[in-house]
Amino acid sequence: SRAAQRLAVGDLRARTGMANEGGELGELAQTFDSMAEALERRAQASGEHEKALVHRSLQQTVVGALGQFALVNTDLDALLQQAVILVTQTLELEYSYVFEFKGDANPAVLRAGVGWKEELHGKASVETGPGSQVRFVIDAGQPIVHEDLASEPRFTPPALLKDNGVVSGVTVSISGRETLFGVLGVGTTKRRKFTEDEVHFLLAVAT
Repeated sequence: SRAAQRLAVGDLRARTGMANEGGELGELAQTFDSMAEALERRAQASGEHEKALVHRSLQQTVVGALGQFALVNTDLDALLQQAVILVTQTLELEYSYVFEFKGDANPAVLRAGVGWKEELHGKASVETGPGSQVRFVIDAGQPIVHEDLASEPRFTPPALLKDNGVVSGVTVSISGRETLFGVLGVGTTKRRKFTEDEVHFLLAVAT
């Protein structure tokens, strides 16, 4: 939801936005939201070292919650959108995306994301050919971090990211049961160094 997306920048507020759902899904959402709120209060009253530990705890909580949501929710689009909202909030940045891989000869389509215009979901695409970011991430087989997208020498940045002012980010591949599903990524308009914990968190979400 737009309300959930607006929580993305500058604070430690991971909220599912699903606490009013019925049944087991709603119960899980309420439990997660309560845990996130407790961690937020703890972070506000802590020093820098303690805040780092709180962020790590929140990351682990998000990964566990998404795993539980996947077990009780059969709506893949809802799950993907929930994942990118929580990732964006937890890492406190402006953009996140899931590009679904449609095969070597086709562009990858924006399946879920935060920060993009609503009309882009399901329609915006990025190239997957040689030299593209998506192809580079897939071939690398590991998370790819870029601190300055404009001067990135390893691949050609997608126009969608450049046009929206993305500077720093992380992208990881999402494996399917039989074939590659796509890539999960995050981005920010400010130059930022991502920690090893943050990269591992994104990888865990994708896994």
